[in-house]
Amino acid sequence: MKKIIALFVLFLAFTTNATAQTQDKSSAHEVNAKRDYEALAQVVKLTPETQDAVVAVLRKKYEALAQPNLTDENKEQIKATIEKKLQKALGPDALKELNNHKSVYKQLISDTSL
Repeated sequence: MKKIIALFVLFLAFTTNATAQTQDKSSAHEVNAKRDYEALAQVVKLTPETQDAVVAVLRKKYEALAQPNLTDENKEQIKATIEKKLQKALGPDALKELNNHKSVYKQLISDTSL
């Protein structure tokens, strides 16, 4: 009986630890996405709908870039996809404003978190 209880306690300890690590990664993606969004919001005026779309795209960017064993080719594909999704989410007017601020645009599509 003691062995069963000990195994159960070990099982709970490992599953709790694995869940905590997953939540840490998710929160890091969220923090990076919000930081990028805040940089964008300083140069472009966005509606609440656009805000949600942009934050979702940025969050997916960090999730995709966090995958292990990404090649340079994969990173370039991710950057191109993010760029297209951002252009679609922002619309032509906001995109014109963003093009006047190249450093923010570069931050949004870069493959690193700043």
